[in-house]
Amino acid sequence: MGNSILEASKSFETLQIKAGIDKKELLTKDYGFSASSNLEDVIKDIDVVIEFTGDTKTAISNTSICAKYDKPIVIGTTGFEEKNIDILKEYAKKIPIVFSPNMSLGVNVLFKLLEIATKALKDKGFDIEISEIHHKFKKDAPSGTALKLLEVIKSQSSSLKEVYGRTGLAPRAEDEIGVFALRGGDVA
Repeated sequence: MGNSILEASKSFETLQIKAGIDKKELLTKDYGFSASSNLEDVIKDIDVVIEFTGDTKTAISNTSICAKYDKPIVIGTTGFEEKNIDILKEYAKKIPIVFSPNMSLGVNVLFKLLEIATKALKDKGFDIEISEIHHKFKKDAPSGTALKLLEVIKSQSSSLKEVYGRTGLAPRAEDEIGVFALRGGDVA
């Protein structure tokens, strides 16, 4: 994501990357801006933190630093436990936070379309299953996007309960949403 953000930033005249944060061992090249392994080293020079570390513990820490310095943060990291979401909600009372499991315009349109479809089709005999696939190094399963899809569905039809995977003789019940997470290869 860091490289994608760098590339995307080039198409905006008013956007400037001020700093990059990464592990010390990865800070080996000159990006044309300051780079550090510690957000506090550069936070005073930036307007907004864009957080895609992929590590929930680091994301919470970075949000804490942003709150300390009154800086907004965009969080794309996924895999948070409910207690971590509660921590982020507390920080959101102090600073602006954009938090989404997927920053893709198409996927966010999908979230809205799913809301409409679930509302229109509930109680009409339609079955819902969520099946997603990512590369073998993806840390969270199901992905944050899959869990957001589940959240959208359940917001429109709260009587449904999720079932993760199936084994043996396990026919699908009427009130179930099957959720399947596949991991393999280099599927992005």
